[in-house]
This record gives sequence, structure tokens and C-alpha cells, in this order.
Amino acid sequence: MSIKTILEQLPPYASDISKSIKEIFLQDSNTLAKYQTFGITLTVGYALKHEWLLNYIRPEAKRYLDSNEANACKIAASTMSMTNTYYNFSKKINDEEIRKMSSLLSLENLNSHNIDEKDFSMYCLAASIINGCEYCINIHIKKLREQGCSPETIRDIGRIVSVIKAAGDVLEIERMRSYEFMVREENL
Repeated sequence: MSIKTILEQLPPYASDISKSIKEIFLQDSNTLAKYQTFGITLTVGYALKHEWLLNYIRPEAKRYLDSNEANACKIAASTMSMTNTYYNFSKKINDEEIRKMSSLLSLENLNSHNIDEKDFSMYCLAASIINGCEYCINIHIKKLREQGCSPETIRDIGRIVSVIKAAGDVLEIERMRSYEFMVREENL
């Protein structure tokens, strides 16, 4: 199983997703190294908790990531799940007193990933995009910009996240029990 297997399973209505996957994975990127692309992709698979998608991603990711990097993807996905949920909650409440309080969340894992800080920030950004946390998205973009990432690199992270999520959605749509869609004539 691989990224090419995902392509083989995408139906004609997902041709834009297929084209984007080919551009991301079958061509060399000017903004991301292959291991970064697969680290982002693996993090997205974990953040989505999509087993089928992960089964397609993992074999190819193993070619570019070692076990330490793969573990960092899990740390990014799980820790961002917690922090993204908290900051989404905090942003939506009207109680200013609670909003100003410290989260008191343990964030020790954010310092225990043992990979390059820029790569880890990329993975945290990817998970934060999946979880829709505006606060964390902006924090990680700021960190990446401070670490020398170009706007194109950050755009490409968002692009990978979007394409992998869409591919996972299509795989799930196709997996669900499907009925032939037929228009019925209305009785007059």
C-alpha cells in the first residue's frame, strides 16, 4: 500500500484531489524535503484517526522517517488535539475571567520530541489545521516564520493537509455502503 494506492482508489469525481496528490507526492517540492512532506502527511493521518489512510501512508513514510520522527508525528497530533480543543473552547466562551486563566495543561511532550524544532512546528501546524484552532495555527506559523520558513512553505503545509484530508474523506465515502443514485419519476 502506498500513496499510489490512494490514487488508484480515488473515483473520477475526485480528479482534483488526484491531480493535487500527484503534484505533491510524485514531483519534487521546492519548499519541503520528502521527509517533511511525509512527516506532515503522517501527522495528518494520526490527527484524522483514519486507519485506512494511515495504512496507505505508513509504508511510504517509513522510507523517509525513522521511528523517532514518526513518534514526533504522534506527539504533535496528540498534544495538538489537547491544546487545540482547549484554545477552541477558550476562544468561544464569553466569560473573560475563565478566558484569561492559564490552561494548566501539561505540555512537556512539546519539548521531548527529539527532532528538529522547525520540523516539529510543521507537524504541529498540520495537526492544528486539522483541528481548526486559529490560535495554535497562528502560533506555529509565527514560529515557522521565525525559523526562516517562506510563505510558500507554509502554504504547502496547508495544501498537503487539505489534500490528505480530502483523500481520506473520499476513501470513507467510497467505503460506505452505497446505493445507485437514480432519479425517480414523480407521480402526477
